[in-house]
Amino acid sequence: MNSENIKMSAGILALNRIKKQQLKEIPDKLKPKNIDDAYKVQEQMHNLFQEINFGRRIGYKIGCTSPVMRQYLGINEPCYGGILNTGTNYISANKKFEDFVMPGVEIELAVFTNEDLIFHNETTINEIPVDKLTIFPAIEIVDNRWINYKNVDNNSLIADDFFSSEIILGNPVSLSKINNLDNLSGILSINNEQISDGNTKSIMNHPLNALIWLINSLQKKDKFLKQGEIVMLGSITQTKWVDKNDEIIASFSSLGDVMLKFT
Repeated sequence: MNSENIKMSAGILALNRIKKQQLKEIPDKLKPKNIDDAYKVQEQMHNLFQEINFGRRIGYKIGCTSPVMRQYLGINEPCYGGILNTGTNYISANKKFEDFVMPGVEIELAVFTNEDLIFHNETTINEIPVDKLTIFPAIEIVDNRWINYKNVDNNSLIADDFFSSEIILGNPVSLSKINNLDNLSGILSINNEQISDGNTKSIMNHPLNALIWLINSLQKKDKFLKQGEIVMLGSITQTKWVDKNDEIIASFSSLGDVMLKFT
């Protein structure tokens, strides 16, 4: 894609999100034809959001890191979108249902980086400085901005931030204090009824493998995770689409609860 088509494609997606509408598809001429173009459109969309004060990217969400989500979406590899400062909440949140198109919730872990994470070569789990990371239990609010997302190509989904909308982070815990990050149980409840449960091992066998995937993916583009950025590591259960007045609680063993209500 040339630079003008990238800008026009990003503009369509940005306007669609701002107006809280559902899009059938990106016009063929402006549709990203490969994954590199998809991320270029996504980055341009983030630039537009910052220019108009809609939000500034302060981190990343990673999608399709667990078998249940790969099967649900029919996508067999991870992909990432952005997290905006205007969509970041803490401990509990009340949200207006009308502020979303078709919201859903996911139970996740989030990582906060306490220093720049720069490596000269592809990194591995043994090289991650756990003492420089903070972990949070989290809820991701995803938003379906497509008339039928099952008919939308993967590159377009990535360009649109892969359903990214908002996040709610629970109480922070130093990652160095968690000895069993790859074996934490999580429960998602809606209106006091347990809807689903999962285990953090489902995130690429170890949640830090998702972080490593993102670090290595960014490095191929001469980018890196910066101090203060947040990374959502992917859902351990299938997305649950919600209704107005729903109350959601995400509970992680040893990490605590995160709460959300739609009004």
